[in-house]
Amino acid sequence: MGPSPALNAASLALKLSKVNPYRAPIE
Repeated sequence: MGPSPALNAASLALKLSKVNPYRAPIE
């Protein structure tokens, strides 16, 4: 899938924080 699940999760978190910044501080 990707280089590593940790990096994948980090990328997902960044995308989510950009799309839904309101959830960023909660997560």
